[in-house]
Amino acid sequence: MELQKREFLYQAGDPQWLKGLDSAPQKLTSLYHINKVMAHRPWALKKEDFLHLTKKAGWSLSEVMKVTSEPHSMYSEIISNIPRRKSHPHQSGRLGLSQ
Repeated sequence: MELQKREFLYQAGDPQWLKGLDSAPQKLTSLYHINKVMAHRPWALKKEDFLHLTKKAGWSLSEVMKVTSEPHSMYSEIISNIPRRKSHPHQSGRLGLSQ
């Protein structure tokens, strides 16, 4: 994490942002909920989640689609390429490193 912090500051990032989510601009913090849902329970997304971002948080629909779909599709690609290890007979396949 220290490497990312140093790189962020080297690239002229605002040091306030490193203090936590509450220190980031409101427009960016408004993405927290939708990103959390997309990462853990994408089937639970509602139209209201997108309406909140476009009507109240100042995002255009194209911005929302870009900042949410690209990272999540990359995560899916990464996860799909993690080798699976052999499962115990009583467990379904779990992600892990090959042995």
